[in-house]
Amino acid sequence: MAYSHPRPAIKCVNSPPPSLKCSFCELILYDPVISVKCGHTFCHICAEEMALKGIKCPQDEIRCSSKMVVSNRAVKMQLDDLQIHCPNGLLLKGAATNQLEVDPSGCQDVFKLSELQDHLKSCQFGLVDCPQGRQACGLVRKKDLEEHLQSCSHFFCMYRNRGCTFIGKKSDVQAHEESCSCKDSQVSHGLQGLVEELQAMKVSNLDMQREMSELARMQAKVEQQAMSITSLNARMELLEGELRQLKCGNASPMVLDHTPVSRRREVSRRSNGTHRLSRESTSNLYPVFEGSSHNSETVWTMPFTLKCIGTFRGHSNTVWSLVSHKERLYSSCSGGEIKVWNINETARICIKTLKMHSTYIMCLSVGNGLLYSADYEGNIRSWMFDSLDAVGVAEKAHDDVITALATGRNYLFSACYGVVKIWDGVTLKEIHSFSDLKHWVRALAYCQHKSCLYAACHKKVYFWKIKENFEMLTTEIDTEHGTIYSLAVSRKHLIVGTQNQNIHIYDVSTYQHITSLSGHISTVTCLLITPCERILFSGSKDSTIQVWSLENYLPIQSLQRHEKSVFSLALYKDNLYSASEDTEIKLYKVFKL
Repeated sequence: MAYSHPRPAIKCVNSPPPSLKCSFCELILYDPVISVKCGHTFCHICAEEMALKGIKCPQDEIRCSSKMVVSNRAVKMQLDDLQIHCPNGLLLKGAATNQLEVDPSGCQDVFKLSELQDHLKSCQFGLVDCPQGRQACGLVRKKDLEEHLQSCSHFFCMYRNRGCTFIGKKSDVQAHEESCSCKDSQVSHGLQGLVEELQAMKVSNLDMQREMSELARMQAKVEQQAMSITSLNARMELLEGELRQLKCGNASPMVLDHTPVSRRREVSRRSNGTHRLSRESTSNLYPVFEGSSHNSETVWTMPFTLKCIGTFRGHSNTVWSLVSHKERLYSSCSGGEIKVWNINETARICIKTLKMHSTYIMCLSVGNGLLYSADYEGNIRSWMFDSLDAVGVAEKAHDDVITALATGRNYLFSACYGVVKIWDGVTLKEIHSFSDLKHWVRALAYCQHKSCLYAACHKKVYFWKIKENFEMLTTEIDTEHGTIYSLAVSRKHLIVGTQNQNIHIYDVSTYQHITSLSGHISTVTCLLITPCERILFSGSKDSTIQVWSLENYLPIQSLQRHEKSVFSLALYKDNLYSASEDTEIKLYKVFKL
């Protein structure tokens, strides 16, 4: 059963059991939802209020989140069977209480709660506005409306739009209209004509707006098709060039191996003996940008423009994180799923869905030859790229939501409230931890050039030298620019995105503030630097992606293709991918100008 706001007045014929009352408001449950974190049931609007105000569960003192609730269908079925009084037959016992009592002058019907909406549509005791306006007469019961209209003294003369100001009972107005002085007014005829012309123009304007919307939709479709054609032409030219080389070459013809990469690796492993995942087999593997056939520095050199050429659809709720590895894109969502996409295919089809998690997967990371995923309950899993099998798990790795992951030097780094942990990248055994940070660590970044791990905690950035003793450097950056939600590091820059809508850039060697970038109108949720370190991308809760130059710190382009918050960005070759709360993943391609 679906409810609509505001909450209807509900009084049961018999006293309901305590299990059907909300733990927060102590009234009959209204649109019941169950909190995934504590397991207790609340009214939907109560759960939202508790999350908004930071109120803990009254029974076990666990923080509530409006995003971590699901509909309690079992309780809804019990509620639907309750016998209740019609809300149009109830009164408050007093102004200072929400206790209800039966109104003898109201509706006396009794029915099941599941029949409430159908009954209210036909109940003659329901309150409606007087056709002459609520301000004039207030609310009237449906059954009394006809009688009320006989005595209502707020009827207007039919020549009101010609200047008549007469108001009275219906019978008086009808008598007045026969001799109304405005009836034959020449000026009034002109005014009436203008009114009619204005109405016709309004209708015409609405029709034109609908036509413009349809034209805009068709234009976007044509642009998308044009981008697809351009991409196919480029691919065709590349293949034709390779064919010409094969025909004109002096050496023996090249034999193209069409065996899938995963199959070739499997054969190779079998020929070399049983493959074992070990520190030695992954010691040289780090998350790197999979560049295109042309030089990545050339791709991201001005002038260029990014155009949206497609959308990946398949998630049914918020997409929290994106990472790319070779020819695949991995995305995680609130439904506990990781979707694997073949990004070399123009069809953009999901080739597999990984379902080992049972709740929100907040972050993904790539490194050490593995894919890592972390969820809302503090669990971490690792996956093989070729087989997409789960190979490791650290259950309850943190006591709270894991908010960030990063990799480097054969390690996996994870963060939650007040804690950063270091794990063996293969076995997922805990090696070290940094605690007492006293706030949420919302972002991690590892700089391979400096062998440093950076952690954004509230308004500060902490950093550690990742060596055998995991030395914490004495310097910490206190930004004083608002809570940090995103972080990125290059050879020259340390960049933070904050809740105050701005991006702040620091010198990574001296930690001196260089400049601030303004362009978003909400929290900056994610940052991404191109491999050449010349271009910065930023995503925000304002649903936009901004493109910036790290050479002159100026804006280049604004991408506005999402309808809700942007939470993650990823690169593959000359393509940019963005994930959003609107459940979609957008694909942008760079075009040289």
